Amino acid sequence: MINKFRMIKFLFLISSICLLNACERKLPHPKISLPLAITDDIGNRFLFDEEPKRIISLAPSITEILFALDDGKSLVGVTDFCDYPPEAKLKPSVGGMINPNLEKIAELNPEVIIMTFHGNDKWDYYQLKGMGYKVFVLNPKMIDGVFLSINHLSRITGAITRGSLLNNELRKKYKEIVEQEKYCKRQKVGVVVNIEPLMFAGLDTFIDEMIIALGCENAFSYSYMQYPIVSREEVLKKDPDVIVLLDDAVSSLEDLFQKYPEWKNLKAFKNNKIVIVDADLLSRPGPRIFRGFEILANILNKQKTTNKL
Repeated sequence: MINKFRMIKFLFLISSICLLNACERKLPHPKISLPLAITDDIGNRFLFDEEPKRIISLAPSITEILFALDDGKSLVGVTDFCDYPPEAKLKPSVGGMINPNLEKIAELNPEVIIMTFHGNDKWDYYQLKGMGYKVFVLNPKMIDGVFLSINHLSRITGAITRGSLLNNELRKKYKEIVEQEKYCKRQKVGVVVNIEPLMFAGLDTFIDEMIIALGCENAFSYSYMQYPIVSREEVLKKDPDVIVLLDDAVSSLEDLFQKYPEWKNLKAFKNNKIVIVDADLLSRPGPRIFRGFEILANILNKQKTTNKL
């Protein structure tokens, strides 16, 4: 009787595995219908007869997204600033984000150049278009724009499934962080993007959106400028509860206090909440910006934190 029962279990297991394999084989893999008609973030319409195999990225955020989608297989050129993932540094460089090397671009013979007005120059855009290149512009201004950039690039490269999974994962992470932190104490926050002159993240920036999403107040969103220059007196007057500094603005708190010794009188200093973070995580509109959001949430939700993250 026992042997008969074991035999039934074994046959059931085998039939289940066969059924799963059959379903897996029949599972459709989404494909883009070609030719692909797609509009970039500034309203230009493009028609791709096939998925481009030779793409040049002119911004680190674009490079990061393309590596997340197809491991960089479609990339033939990047900029000197495209340093993540580490494999990006192995790609041929076309120079800076502004005034890239046109001869190198011609040598790489791209099917499409992808750039952003968040770091690239409009003059370069018009110049490249005038030379006959397809120039696709991503211009994310808020968090939703990052999801749209991933969607655009997944369609262009044909990585639809991977793009959809990535967006779903990032949306879930963003929602979870907001839900966890929405009951945290409301605090005034200042995020320093430059030391000389002293500049803070202001209104209508990714950082401003993150601070608001976490239930806090951006101390420097009063200006119509996205990155206002702020006087020493204004910082003391605003007296933020938390100050976050990007590490490409200042490398250590010692350097900071040498330039601004009066900051030791701020609430942020007394709260031990003057913190340096990786600039790329808060300033690059790509997948890692959600890691930056998580770090910002951790800083705001803890009584004390380390001075560099």
